[in-house]
Formats: sequence, C-alpha cells, structure tokens
Amino acid sequence: GAARLNGRWTFVFFGFTHCPDVCPTTLFTLNEVVRQLEDLPEDKRPAVLMVSVDPNRDTPEKLASYVPYFNPDFLGLTGDMPQILSLTKAMGVAFTYTPRDDGAEGYAVDHTASLFLLDPNGRLAAIFGTPHAAGEIAGDYRIILENRG
Repeated sequence: GAARLNGRWTFVFFGFTHCPDVCPTTLFTLNEVVRQLEDLPEDKRPAVLMVSVDPNRDTPEKLASYVPYFNPDFLGLTGDMPQILSLTKAMGVAFTYTPRDDGAEGYAVDHTASLFLLDPNGRLAAIFGTPHAAGEIAGDYRIILENRG
C-alpha cells in the first residue's frame, strides 16, 4: 500500500476510526478535494493517507475497511506507539487520550486536525489548518504544483 505513495504528492491526516466528527468530515472533504483535481495528470493527483493515532483499536484490518469507505484509493496507516510518536513529533502533531464525555465506554483521542501536504520526496510542502474547505485546498494545491511541480 505505502509503495503507492512513492513519488506522489500526498495529503497526510492524523486521526482514528472511532472519531465521531473531525475524522469523517476531513476524509469526506479530502474526497471532494481529490474529485476537484481529477483533471490533473495521474502522477500529479494527490494521494491521501490517514495515520492512526489510536494503534490499540485501529488494526490494519480496521483501517482497511474504514478509510476506503470515503475513497477506495485512500490509505490508512498504523504502527506501534513509538513509531506513531516519532512521526507525530517530527510533524508537530499533538494527541491525547481522554475519557468519553458522553459516558460511553472507552476513550476519545483529541488530536491536531491539520492536513499536511508532502511533496513527492516526502518533504513537508504545506500545512492546512481548520476549517477545511475543499475548494480552497484544491486551489492551493494547484498553485503549489505550479510553483514546485
């Protein structure tokens, strides 16, 4: 799966499958961004990767059924906690586990909701803060591509 990201522009988002709001909304928005960029040559279209910050619950199998629901080309990635902490620290992403405020069992994960755009060499090219608007992100992506692509 991850080999498909080599040499591709990639939007990276940190989330988790039990996320009630931010994660599904962001993945839905990213699907719209990708749809708006379908006119680009295939090698210029961005890939989308969701990195789980909840490795205890988000198995590769769970991610493989959750992430493609929003777009069959989207990839989900997890690892052990040291791997995830290494990546989140490198990218300035924060996350904390908190008890569910609705009294439900388990926990929630508060996490940075920014989108990160990596260039084809895996270097950070842009950070998109919230709120995410598909049209603006797609427009900015085209500008970045013109300047750097």
